[in-house]
Amino acid sequence: MKKTNVILAVVGAIFALILIIVLSRSMGPSAGPVKNVVVAKKDILPRTIITEDMVQLKGVPENFKQPKAFERIEDVIGRVSIVPLPAGTQITSSSTDTLERAGLDFVIPTGMRAVTIPVDAITSVAGQVSPGSNVDIFLTVEYSEGPGSPFSGFFTKLLMTNVTVLAVEWRKERATREDLLLEQKERRGGEAPTINIGGERRYPANVTLLTTLTDAQRLIMAQNVGKLTLVLKNYADKLPVPPIEDYYATSLVGDKKIKKPILRWEEIRGGALSR
Repeated sequence: MKKTNVILAVVGAIFALILIIVLSRSMGPSAGPVKNVVVAKKDILPRTIITEDMVQLKGVPENFKQPKAFERIEDVIGRVSIVPLPAGTQITSSSTDTLERAGLDFVIPTGMRAVTIPVDAITSVAGQVSPGSNVDIFLTVEYSEGPGSPFSGFFTKLLMTNVTVLAVEWRKERATREDLLLEQKERRGGEAPTINIGGERRYPANVTLLTTLTDAQRLIMAQNVGKLTLVLKNYADKLPVPPIEDYYATSLVGDKKIKKPILRWEEIRGGALSR
């Protein structure tokens, strides 16, 4: 009986060894070299703008790499998921689409709104905001001491926090001679060029934000009474921002009153200048 058990154990061990060799050969060389692909780090719902914290690189055998799978994370950021993407799923061009092709209405969550505000190079953090960016919004307003008073002041208040940027509209304009000279100086200093080969300067003009209906109303009013400025923050920093006090110009210049600029007008009549 013991001899029979030994024989069976030996046969089982030999069979297991053969099985391991066969499996290693079938999954080894035939699987091909390892390729890095972008996969979902966590479950991604449909109609979601993909951000950097949602994806990661993972090495997979070449034969297991899906067609049209992305190999660089930067190529995925800002795209929109078309179908559910469970954690570990390879991100492909067929399972995602560009925001321009998907359309904003495709990615706006139920109950939220998309609202656009005008910006420039300064109020858009030198054009560094992009789809998926996380920003705080400040409003700067001018106020007067009273009717007929020549003195006024400014204050800045934190209007909204943790607002997601949905889209950025860029415009182009023909660069002036001064722009070209400045560009040459910046390039000598090692800065990235902002003027393309055709002599055009690219700058942000409008930014579309994801807000609630109430916040959309506030933004529409705010852009008509003052100046809005976007403050860029870490994309993953979604912590509540503690309330901060409004900041007045007098905090910078003391109790000195700020005099309103005198508006002057000029009119040319028959070659004569009137003021």
